[in-house]
Amino acid sequence: MWSAIECPVRAMKGDRDVFVTQGDLDELGRLLPSSVRTVIDDCGHFGAVERPMQVLVALGFIEA
Repeated sequence: MWSAIECPVRAMKGDRDVFVTQGDLDELGRLLPSSVRTVIDDCGHFGAVERPMQVLVALGFIEA
């Protein structure tokens, strides 16, 4: 079902995330090759709290 998604997809994880693995992002890339996947440096699972500006950049709301 994932491969049927047609809207833009952006996903991110922190480089120290204990809940989302790099394998999870890799699998998303296989299922949705057009998805944008970002790993945020010096961040755990709660990027919106830990690195809010980097999350906004990763989501495409602001430029780096």
